[in-house]
Amino acid sequence: MVQISYGDMAHTTLLRRHTTATKTEITRLTGEVTTGLASDTARHLSGNLAGITALDASLARLAAYKTATTELTLQTTATQAGLGVIADLVQTAAGALLPATGMANTAQVDAAALTARQGFETMLTTLNTRLGDRSLFAGQAIAGAAVTDAETLLTGLEALTAGAQTVDEVSATVAAWFDDPAGYGSNGYLGGAALAAIPVAEGESAAPDVTANDPALRAAMTGLALGALLDRGLFAGQPEARRDLAGRAGQSLTAAQTGLTYLSARLGATEARIADATTRNAAEASALGIGRNDLLGVDGYDAATRLQDAEARLDLLFALTARLSRLSLAEYI
Repeated sequence: MVQISYGDMAHTTLLRRHTTATKTEITRLTGEVTTGLASDTARHLSGNLAGITALDASLARLAAYKTATTELTLQTTATQAGLGVIADLVQTAAGALLPATGMANTAQVDAAALTARQGFETMLTTLNTRLGDRSLFAGQAIAGAAVTDAETLLTGLEALTAGAQTVDEVSATVAAWFDDPAGYGSNGYLGGAALAAIPVAEGESAAPDVTANDPALRAAMTGLALGALLDRGLFAGQPEARRDLAGRAGQSLTAAQTGLTYLSARLGATEARIADATTRNAAEASALGIGRNDLLGVDGYDAATRLQDAEARLDLLFALTARLSRLSLAEYI
C-alpha cells in the first residue's frame, strides 16, 4: 500500500488556511449572534434580493423625510416664537398709544411714543433672527438679513413725511410706503420670495412660507413706525396733532393684531402637518424595519451553537499548530 504524507511546509500552509477560514467564520457568526441578522444577505436570501432592495429603498426615502421634518420642525418652531414676540410688542404698544389721545398730557404721549419706537426696533431685530446659518424671515434669501435696520427705515420715513401737514397725510404716506413694492419691498425688505413647499411624506409637502414681507407683518410695522416717528419729534410743538397720531398708530396696531393671529394660525397648521407626517413616517419606518429583520433574521440558538463549534475547531487548530512547531529531530527519534 502506498502511503502519502505531507511535508512540513504543506502542513503549515494547510493549517494556516484552515485557521484563516475558521477565524472568518467566527467573525461572521459573532456578528449574527450579536445582531440577529444574517451577515451574508445574498446567501441568506438565496440570491433573491428584490424584496430587501425594495425595503432598503423605502427606508432610505423615510430617512430623507425624517431629516426634512426635523429641520422644518426647528424652523417653524423658531418662526412661531418670533411671531409670538412680535404679537406681544404690538399689543404692548397699542395698549400704550390708544390711551395717549384725547386729554392726555405730553408726558403720556412721549412715553407711548417711546414704547412704540422700542417695539419697532425690537420687531426688526426679531425679523432678522437666524437659526444657525438660516435667516428665518428672509424667504429664499436665507444667507442675509430679512429687513434693514430701524435707524435707516425711520430716517427714510422722516424724509418722506417731512412735508406732511396733517395726521392723515402722515398715516397715508407711511402706510403707502410699507405697501409699495418700490418702497418697503425694495428698500426695507432684503429677503427673497417665500420658501417653496418641501416634501415631508409620500405625496405630501409643507411650506414654511412666512417672510418679513407678509402683509400682516407690514401692517404691524406701519403702526409701530407711526409711533416711532412721534418719538423722533414728528409734529413737535403740536400736542393735539401728536395725540391724534398716537391714536391713529394705536388703532393701526389694534387692527394689525388680527392679521398676526391669522399668520400664526397658518404657521400652526403647517406645524401640525409636519408633526403628523413625522408620526406617520416613524410608524412606517418601524413596520418596514420589522419586515427587514424578518427577512434577514437568523436563528439565534443555531448561530450560537455554530459559533461554539467554530471556536472549538479554532482551539484545536491552534493546538495542532503549536505541537507541529515543537517538532525536532531528537523528538522524532
